[in-house]
Amino acid sequence: MSDIRPPVGLAPVQLLRLNPRLSAASVPDSAIAGCGPGTFVWIADPVQGPKGAGRLVARRLAVVVLARSDGGARIRPNGAPFGDVIVRGQESLRTGDGLVEAHWLPDGDVELPAAARAAQAPRYRCPACGMTFSAAEAARNGFNDPMDGARLVREGAP
Repeated sequence: MSDIRPPVGLAPVQLLRLNPRLSAASVPDSAIAGCGPGTFVWIADPVQGPKGAGRLVARRLAVVVLARSDGGARIRPNGAPFGDVIVRGQESLRTGDGLVEAHWLPDGDVELPAAARAAQAPRYRCPACGMTFSAAEAARNGFNDPMDGARLVREGAP
């Protein structure tokens, strides 16, 4: 397993993109949770509003299983439209959890998009003024704040 982890507060998930206008869709068994009237799938909903651009949150969508086949099922949403169905990484989700779309490699490692990998890069903070710097910026200035000369501290370090 790699040591790559998603940014704090975001769960890595793999999505099956569905047209929200579909009345029924085929999904892998891994996407379906619960049974009977409590059957549901997890959906990745885009966050609304100007601060939500590009962000996704988890939502449960009640579904009816119409038919089962080898490794999958045909389902229909029960009351709300489809969204992008989460087919991997949903095991410990709760409604409203933040998500990052990821890809699972054959060896089981999770590959995150470049933006998520960048979000986990080390950051350095000036204890005097509170400004933060990327690792590259900190190194360029000898790990000192260029304005007040204070020694930068790696965030999250003891």
